[in-house]
Amino acid sequence: MAKAWKEFELWFAKQIGGERAGAVGREGPDVLHDELAPECKERKRPLQTLKKYMAQADANSPPGRVPLVVLHTLGDSHNKDLVVMHMEDWLKLWREHDGPTPDDSG
Repeated sequence: MAKAWKEFELWFAKQIGGERAGAVGREGPDVLHDELAPECKERKRPLQTLKKYMAQADANSPPGRVPLVVLHTLGDSHNKDLVVMHMEDWLKLWREHDGPTPDDSG
């Protein structure tokens, strides 16, 4: 049986029309793609603060709007801020960008 993180990388690669890169320790992204360079990270427990921020974004998001969290580090360029959103919302936006037909299994 494959490791869960490998299965996650494979699942995400299929979602975006990419290919899992493979070997641990290899330089480069986890998924090979023409436009994206994903690093796929799987944890047993998500970062609790981030989960709390996302719950707040969910609660404050009006119907029809995409909730997201923008993380900024004081003193850093805003171009390096992180944007966090639910996978289902991101995949919807990606598909509207002419991404591949989804594999909704998983």
